[in-house]
Amino acid sequence: MLADFEEWPNVAELIRNLPPRLIPRQMLEPPKLDMEKGRQAAGRLKEVLKQATKGKTT
Repeated sequence: MLADFEEWPNVAELIRNLPPRLIPRQMLEPPKLDMEKGRQAAGRLKEVLKQATKGKTT
């Protein structure tokens, strides 16, 4: 009976080999924040706002 039990797949290994879209969200670690990407996006937004305010000076 123990030999039959050993033939079953290891659940943790099975889950690790699944594609991310099939893994329950609770089991995934949260995504790491990319601070540099956020700074670049904020910089682009500031540039767009500067250009918009330059064109509005009346």
